Amino acid sequence: MSRDAFTQGALYELGSALTLFEVSSFAAEFRARFSECKASLADRTEVLDESEDIVLRDINETTIDFIARKLRAELKGYPLEPFVAELFRAMGYKANTTRAVRDDGIDVIAHRDELGIEPPIIKIQVKAHEANIGADPVKAFYAMVHERDAGIFITTGNYTSSAREFARTRGNLKLVTGVELIELIQKY
Repeated sequence: MSRDAFTQGALYELGSALTLFEVSSFAAEFRARFSECKASLADRTEVLDESEDIVLRDINETTIDFIARKLRAELKGYPLEPFVAELFRAMGYKANTTRAVRDDGIDVIAHRDELGIEPPIIKIQVKAHEANIGADPVKAFYAMVHERDAGIFITTGNYTSSAREFARTRGNLKLVTGVELIELIQKY
């Protein structure tokens, strides 16, 4: 704050305050000036908060775009399976990929216990598809999920309404979209 904002009397009193340690005659003027300064700082802080929010949104959007591009470009097909297994390990599960061929639609098996025998055992199918997954592939996968197990079908794309409806009627089946996959990757 500039000295010019104060009257000469207020400046004299401030000078004498260094000696007497008391501001009395012009105290109201000082309070008013400092309140204005405080309000100005609060306004600047709001502007900074808004700018910070914009920057954080931009960073988040850039991160989402980066992850989506990596999933599409580098993790198509089989390479996505070990990545999903690693994601589940980051989530606190013990997870392993199955063999690359003749896996009966089960790409990753995850579980909470060390030996992998306590239910539920989570069976995961992973599809790197940009197109929507229909009900038939979801039903074929679900046929491999036993009653005590849980099934998770993960795609980098989305699902048709018939696939979603089928999953809604199965308590031990979860469909994970590409958007949800990216959210999990960001979180873990």
